[in-house]
Amino acid sequence: MSALLALLGAASFGAGDFLGGLASRRVSWIVVATTSQFVGLLVIIAAALLISGPASGSFSWLGSASGLGFAVGVALLYKALADGEMARVAPITSLLAILVPVGIAVYVGQPAGLLLGSGIAAAVIAIILISQETSQAADPRNTLSSATLCIAILAGLGFAVFYIGLDGLPHGRANLWPLVGVRAIATLCTGTVLGLSLARGQGQIQRPPAFAAGAGLLDGTATIILFAALGSGSLTIVATIGSLYPAATILLALTLLGERLSGRQIAGLLFAAAAVIMIAVADVNNQ
Repeated sequence: MSALLALLGAASFGAGDFLGGLASRRVSWIVVATTSQFVGLLVIIAAALLISGPASGSFSWLGSASGLGFAVGVALLYKALADGEMARVAPITSLLAILVPVGIAVYVGQPAGLLLGSGIAAAVIAIILISQETSQAADPRNTLSSATLCIAILAGLGFAVFYIGLDGLPHGRANLWPLVGVRAIATLCTGTVLGLSLARGQGQIQRPPAFAAGAGLLDGTATIILFAALGSGSLTIVATIGSLYPAATILLALTLLGERLSGRQIAGLLFAAAAVIMIAVADVNNQ
């Protein structure tokens, strides 16, 4: 069950990133990030009121760290999309989002058998292949600049912290309110950056497009789904499958924008399917 939930979460995150990318082509990436965080916060509050009832529970430093990590990860991904560097940022970002939580999970003693290990390896290969440039006009001499590398590393570490912090929170129907705290911290972080840039005259007040709100709706939903997945499964499984979100982004670009898949991307999607199957089987065998 946790593998299926993580897959749904990855699909929702990938769709949200697709809409966030479209919005970031029209207005500043920090405006898009702040808008999506706020809309996602409203989604999570509504879910908490509907499912968990009146506000209850305490908020921990893990929730704060998770919210900060999510803000960093999403905001920098939107910046990469706005700068047209997503294909170079996504592999490093997703790999760190997998390897750091998996490394910690293995260190603290969570089991990782041959089938699960093979699934993780297939997911790593899938991310590398899926994130290749779709445009045949891309210059093969392009190298990864130090600035782009920093963006990718920080975004990946942000998502890793998000997963680890989320896993450390108490799970269950009565515990959606700590998730509200996570998203509130993320919204506060991106809103602060936006406010500082406006105060310094580095930007202007812009009306965010509807795509930004759609991104928030989708990634807010994804956060709830991944939270539920962590309640029934391991950090290793959820972080690995959840980090396959670039597949959903690429498929939406293919369907809605008419982009063409390269041979490597097709192979990457096949590896992603194999990874999901192996991890799901390993999840079932461990139950």
